[in-house]
Amino acid sequence: MAPSLPRWRGGGDAIAAQGGIIGATSGRAQPATPADRRTLKTHRAGAEYAGTLTSYAVTTPVRVSSDGAFLTHHLHHAHHPSRTKRDASTADHELHYSLDLDGEEHQVTLRPNTQFVAPHAVVERVRGGQVGGDWGEVIGGRPSCHYHGYVKNHTTSTAALSTCNGLTGFVRTDHEEYLIEPVQDHTPAHPGAPHPHLVYKRSALPTPESHTCSSDTYERAIHARSMWEAEQEKAETSEARRRRRRRKRSVSLERNVEVTVVADKKMVDYYSNEDLTTYILTVMNMVSSVFHDASIGNAVNIYVVRIILLEDDQHEALEISHNADDTLRSFCQWQQMINPGNETHPHHHDVAVLLTRYNICSRVSDWCATLGVSEIAGMCQPLRSCNVNEDTGLQISYTIAHELGHNFGMNHDGPQNGM
Repeated sequence: MAPSLPRWRGGGDAIAAQGGIIGATSGRAQPATPADRRTLKTHRAGAEYAGTLTSYAVTTPVRVSSDGAFLTHHLHHAHHPSRTKRDASTADHELHYSLDLDGEEHQVTLRPNTQFVAPHAVVERVRGGQVGGDWGEVIGGRPSCHYHGYVKNHTTSTAALSTCNGLTGFVRTDHEEYLIEPVQDHTPAHPGAPHPHLVYKRSALPTPESHTCSSDTYERAIHARSMWEAEQEKAETSEARRRRRRRKRSVSLERNVEVTVVADKKMVDYYSNEDLTTYILTVMNMVSSVFHDASIGNAVNIYVVRIILLEDDQHEALEISHNADDTLRSFCQWQQMINPGNETHPHHHDVAVLLTRYNICSRVSDWCATLGVSEIAGMCQPLRSCNVNEDTGLQISYTIAHELGHNFGMNHDGPQNGM
């Protein structure tokens, strides 16, 4: 039986934030007023979705010591991968923040996420359709501001936060999951002054009730996968088959999945006044945390090896539009074409992820409820290891994780396998 993906959570749960004025050393949240909704600005995509929430809160996180004592309102922090990789779990590299969630103070402990960006990862800005070459900006090995962690006194908690400019990401307690991001265009009164943040429950996100997210029926996709594996096995030597079967029996192995992330021109234009690379890495840091969840079993390490920013609309063999299925088909062909054939190449990917600002629709008659599409069980098949995701702010991290799950061959929960 195939593993299952959790259902999308939607609905109208409100953030029951309590408390009064945000204090100088307090992270106490206060409910947002109608005036707040007109004036608060987060990342542009996040602002669109925040405006449709039934309720959200404004809070001011603070950095604290391991025992919870106030240190500073200055939230930014970065680590150098080469210095922290061997001992990232030690207390010397831990960060501690206090923030208000549902009217209660929570202390979040963070550690550097060193299994996230490949050492030779690059960012390529592409014009004129030409992809590849030696002009990529190397981002692997640079100081990083992306962290994973947990909430103190919450045994099943997890957190994926980026500290590049405030705190951005998600925090999951034993009871609820929250997204947090800094209010943009906030001018502090002085260096180290409090920086307000928007916090809202994941369950309060305006997720469509009907969500089409795959390009094929599950049964047909699994059959196609089985046929492909049979063909691959025929071509293998007996020794290669023995090695592969030994790997299957080793249930404790971690899996490393190398990912190329592509942002289309609409994304580049939309985030022209923001650091799109940082936004993408923040989202992928969240995705990385999802695949470390204990419910998955073996840990899956998501490694970003390549980020491609498409700065114009003209690209050979790549057509991106509102039609999700056509876009997926075109993108899958294109990503195979640009993927280095040698698996040892530092920029060879196992799966390609497209981020788009198009309001994608999976069918002509669809009312554009689609957030993502993917090739079910396509992982490691060069032409089918790909997915397309509509940018919705931080919520896109869940879409990407969901579509990657389909690429792995996971199905939906529920009696109708609906979502």
